[in-house]
Amino acid sequence: MENSVKEQLLERNRKIIQIVIERVKRDCPDAVALIGVCGSFYTGEFYEKSDLDLLIVINDKKAWEIASCFILDDIGYDIYCSSWESLEKMASYDHPLVSHVVDVDLVYCAAEKYRERFERLKQQALAVLQAPLTKEIYDKTEPQLQNAMLKYAKLMLTDDLSLCRYYAANILDGVKNVICLLNHSYFKYGVKDHLREILQMETVPNDFEKNVTHLIHARSMQEIKTAATHIMKSVKQLHVEAGKPFAEKSPIPTSDALTGTYEEIYSNWRNKVHFAVKNNDVHLSLMTAMACQQFYDEMHEEYGTVKINLLKAFDPRDLEGFAAAFDRMMERYRNEYVKLRKACKTLHVVEGL
Repeated sequence: MENSVKEQLLERNRKIIQIVIERVKRDCPDAVALIGVCGSFYTGEFYEKSDLDLLIVINDKKAWEIASCFILDDIGYDIYCSSWESLEKMASYDHPLVSHVVDVDLVYCAAEKYRERFERLKQQALAVLQAPLTKEIYDKTEPQLQNAMLKYAKLMLTDDLSLCRYYAANILDGVKNVICLLNHSYFKYGVKDHLREILQMETVPNDFEKNVTHLIHARSMQEIKTAATHIMKSVKQLHVEAGKPFAEKSPIPTSDALTGTYEEIYSNWRNKVHFAVKNNDVHLSLMTAMACQQFYDEMHEEYGTVKINLLKAFDPRDLEGFAAAFDRMMERYRNEYVKLRKACKTLHVVEGL
């Protein structure tokens, strides 16, 4: 960019800022706490059509009177206001878009107390960004990941190319936020630089740049869905790996916790599995397998019982073989069940000596 153009932009910004400040002092002096420059004119990454991003922190709704949208010399401007509550949310790092509380050049402050309040929020955000990844931050990635997975499901179900691209963009937006949070980082620059910023982070999914390139350049629905699948799998794997340090220790099963559970399996599902064999009822067999698998998974996660993969043995062409596998796995569960009961009895005997 030529220096003359750069100076023209900076001079125009100075005039706009001055107009905004004068209007604040005239119309709502008590409603505006501070004004700051952020965005591309803070980072220096602006170009000929960059608009001026102003952070206008307000104390009450009256300040919205100064909000304005206009176009000047083919540049759109959006003068909007932010509440202290929105800045406090940024400072708590619920989302990687925290630059408006970190990268700001204050140009107006109604009172020193507001400057101090803003500085406290900035330091709060910086403390989070500069610290190692915590369980609290890791948990905040879950809503972003779940949203991306929801959009992925919608992408896979649509047969409309435009919707395919829309959901793909939503997926990309969500996974970028997940990656950024896992790196306890934030987006300092605009959307055009997000990929560059991510690739400079310490923890990035395998082949992320390649997969994103395939996604945004895809010409068919199948190409989009394939690229989106690669992205989702790699980000989910990254999420799992990042969460390992925060995983709770596996619980140790106890006799009291397991009492009655073997009988519950027998009562609720075993006879249904064998009934399905006699009647060649594939639907009943599959639904029973699903329900029993859910029970096994819950017992494993909550009480630390043996991990059982019942569905691995399911074959719609061989219900009898599945029924036999069901009984073997149920017996495996029973063996642990009996072992714990014996151990518990032995302990009681020893305690009674």
